[in-house]
Amino acid sequence: MASSKKRGHAIMLASTIRNGGLTNTAYAHISGADGGATGPPCINGTGYEVPTTVIAKRSGYAQCGILVPNPYFGRGDLHGAWARQQDHIRQKSIQLNGTDPRVFWRGSYETLTQEEKWGETTCSRDRGNRARMLGAALSVRRPDLFDVKCSRSAPPSDFSCVSGQERWEHDQARSSVVRNPAKVLDDAWVEPEDYARYQYLLNLPGETSGSYSRNLNHLRGGGVLRGDRRRRRDRPQVGDGRRRAPLERALG
Repeated sequence: MASSKKRGHAIMLASTIRNGGLTNTAYAHISGADGGATGPPCINGTGYEVPTTVIAKRSGYAQCGILVPNPYFGRGDLHGAWARQQDHIRQKSIQLNGTDPRVFWRGSYETLTQEEKWGETTCSRDRGNRARMLGAALSVRRPDLFDVKCSRSAPPSDFSCVSGQERWEHDQARSSVVRNPAKVLDDAWVEPEDYARYQYLLNLPGETSGSYSRNLNHLRGGGVLRGDRRRRRDRPQVGDGRRRAPLERALG
């Protein structure tokens, strides 16, 4: 894992130990966005011989690994910096009937290099960019319902892995955001606590400042509309079944 992630994970571990959460323990850790653990605690695991922690599960909760927080939360200091930030967010909260009723998201999308990587085509690897492009197109079509904008816009163009109605929707969305850049671009910085000004927050596979994981940091406190099936340890805290709904169902 990258040095910053190693440092963040070590800080998180030390923070947990200080609060009495762990005794002497041996485990493996996978920091990738897809999970990928193959050892315990899964039955008949064939990987590591010790419990394996992960920060994400692409295929749902049944995927191997023990979910732990991503060290992006408070840079790993869960019981210090992140706890203080949560208090600040709560202090900035406002009543639901006083919030903006539109669906809110900020991030970016950009075209990937045209190449096959890890056995996947550019199109199959670009699903996050496609989802963000589709979200931005909603703001063009219904700005009264959606405030979904990007700090930079380079919409993907390789839709070879989708077909039929889905392909048509992608073509229409790309045309829409290309023809209306002023309606989908916003490079103003948004603080985490400012997300509380909106009734609904859109959860897309993608980045606000570096990764999809960082986007999850902003989703506490509002109704969350989901655009991805990936699972994180913090999912229950953003409201499974209570504050969170699939985007298709929420839009009727």
